Amino acid sequence: MANAYNCIDVSEHNKTIDWEVARQDDVKFAFIRCGFGKDSESQDDKCFDVNIQSALEAGVKVGVYFYSYAKDEESAASEAAHCLRLIEPYKDKISFPVFYDVEEDSIADHIEDTIPVFTRILNDAGYNVGVYCTTWWFDNYFKDIACDYFWLASWGNDDGEPHTKPEWCDIWQYTSRGSVNGVGYDCVDCDILYNEDMTLLIEKPIDDDIPATVNVEMDVLKLGDEGNQVETLQILLNAFGFRDQDGNELNVDAKFGSKTDYAVKAYQAARDIEADGIVGGRTWSCLLK
Repeated sequence: MANAYNCIDVSEHNKTIDWEVARQDDVKFAFIRCGFGKDSESQDDKCFDVNIQSALEAGVKVGVYFYSYAKDEESAASEAAHCLRLIEPYKDKISFPVFYDVEEDSIADHIEDTIPVFTRILNDAGYNVGVYCTTWWFDNYFKDIACDYFWLASWGNDDGEPHTKPEWCDIWQYTSRGSVNGVGYDCVDCDILYNEDMTLLIEKPIDDDIPATVNVEMDVLKLGDEGNQVETLQILLNAFGFRDQDGNELNVDAKFGSKTDYAVKAYQAARDIEADGIVGGRTWSCLLK
């Protein structure tokens, strides 16, 4: 019988993978964990670089996922910054959206706040985002959360074989006990990827035959501005520890007032950027790096 999977997902816990052998064993796609938690090198996935590079060399199309522990907006912003730092070198090589892995019981009551923050920051940087969760989480926690793509875990007996497919999903993780040559036996997360049209980078609308650009341009922001990008700016400044003139976290109100101006200038000075309070290309590049 042909293998059910066309996709696997892996992390450092899978240890050394022979990607060429896995490709020969019907692995066409792979989602690779890049990191977890707040932006610290100690929480980078230790095998991310070798996994993504080796998978690509073997001809496997790759996506990435990021494991969340966020319980508030500031932590979600730090996780977004962490994810962006890790995936930036591969932005032209990743084939699918970044998936935000939400499965920790401790974060369940907070995802209405954290998922939109993570998604907005990555969207502002030009990346599409999806969510990984179990079907139970999907049914119980996602009634009021809008997401573009879903990767759902539904294992049934978790015996290495697919059982009941979720009613709808872009990717179905059907077991955590699959066997894949080159990866492992009775221990591999196996998936079926249905939506091959997903892309990592957001494409701007195009007219006629004008080529699309894949990068989202950030607005130049300054004192007096308002809007979603100001809100993103405030969340990131808080996540990186930059405060107002009284030492307090910024109020995330989407208004570029004097307190946000102070924090911006402090951030710019710390990054050797002209501290003029104007958030242009160089400041955005550092914030979203």
